[in-house]
Amino acid sequence: MRSEDLITGVDVPRTSLATHSRYLKLRDRATFEFAVVSVAAALQLRGGVVQDVRLAFGGIGTRPWRDPRVEAALRGRPLTEAAIDNAGRALVREARPYEDNRFKVQLVQRALASILSDLGGMR
Repeated sequence: MRSEDLITGVDVPRTSLATHSRYLKLRDRATFEFAVVSVAAALQLRGGVVQDVRLAFGGIGTRPWRDPRVEAALRGRPLTEAAIDNAGRALVREARPYEDNRFKVQLVQRALASILSDLGGMR
């Protein structure tokens, strides 16, 4: 890919993991296109235990990203409020926010908790 190339589409393969997936986009106003914070999640549970998980975060860095430590904090464990809180703390453990975006630290943790609770059938 060259710097002048334009991406016109992305093909995402269907997988069993993607059957339980969600995207949450939080923004200041409905008219704004960009996310203040976003979380994409795919979760595979068996008997309430996280078999596999993929998480991607937007609006909290210079580009969307994944953090394998957050996924590892959930994988192989029961999906409980405590596990979700632990994953949220792992997500922001090394955060270095500026004065004007400090609110995003708590916001992304709450967004992560919301989407995982929803996927896990906890609400």
